Amino acid sequence: MSPPSRRDTQPARTALAWQRTGLAVLAATAGLGRLDWWRLGAWLAVPASVVAISAVVAALPGSRPPGRGAVPGRSGARPTALVIAILTLAVTESIAVTR
Repeated sequence: MSPPSRRDTQPARTALAWQRTGLAVLAATAGLGRLDWWRLGAWLAVPASVVAISAVVAALPGSRPPGRGAVPGRSGARPTALVIAILTLAVTESIAVTR
């Protein structure tokens, strides 16, 4: 059996990259939440949950199974979820700094 070609492995690499990015944003949210808890208190739960949901959406596997011709993430849901997560983090940190 021959090894898979580059064309066959590209969708799997793309899906793994989205998963790593979503998990990194989730880890950043946890770290920033720990640092900002004393400034924002319980209000931190709202933006943290928005970021967590967005990061999980970005980390979820694509709807199509990886294989020849399948390109995960073409719908735009993953980039949109990450933009929402990062903007929410930026706004939350701006509020925390001004308090």
